[in-house]
Amino acid sequence: MATKPTVKVWGLKTCGTTRKALKFLDSKNIPYQFIDVRESPPPKTQVKKAATRVSEPKKLFNTSGGAYREGGWKEKAPKMTKREIVEAVTSDPMLMKRPLVVSPKGATIGFNEDALNGIL
Repeated sequence: MATKPTVKVWGLKTCGTTRKALKFLDSKNIPYQFIDVRESPPPKTQVKKAATRVSEPKKLFNTSGGAYREGGWKEKAPKMTKREIVEAVTSDPMLMKRPLVVSPKGATIGFNEDALNGIL
């Protein structure tokens, strides 16, 4: 019987950074569950976990996305607390940098091989 993957990846199949992360996990033969952020946003607890790994909370934002630009987040983000940013990206997952990768050892956001290796 196959075991259920313990690694979860929230992202978009059309996102190049998400595809890089999935390719990386495939190359390491790590089973994962892919979750489209538009269909099932990540729980706030997982975003908070990933937020502890970023140097500054605004790095949780997908700054190249339309939702970020259209919402005027460039001006808002510098004045926001980490809690407010976590709240914003969980209420509108299109604002969140992708992918969010969660394992039993931790969570990381965006594609960074060292960070991924640290939670696998």
